[in-house]
Amino acid sequence: MLQRLRSRARGNEPTSCGESPASQQVCFETVGCHWLVGSWSNCSEGCGLGTRSREIRCSGGPQEFCSAARPADRQSCDAD
Repeated sequence: MLQRLRSRARGNEPTSCGESPASQQVCFETVGCHWLVGSWSNCSEGCGLGTRSREIRCSGGPQEFCSAARPADRQSCDAD
C-alpha cells in the first residue's frame, strides 16, 4: 500500500460558513496490492482424509484493498 498526500489550491471550492477546504488530504494507492500466500500446513489427520490450511494476507493491509479473488485458505487432504 502506498500512502500519498494529494494537494489542491485553497479557495477553489466554496464551502458553507465561509470555511476553506483542506489544502491536503491523505489518499491510498491500492493498484499494486496483491495476495500474499503462505505454505500449506501438514494434513490434520495422520491417516485418511483431513484438512490443511495456509495464511492468506493482502499486501496492502485490509482485504478490501486486494481486488483479485482471494485464494483458498483451507483444502481437503488425504494423508494415506
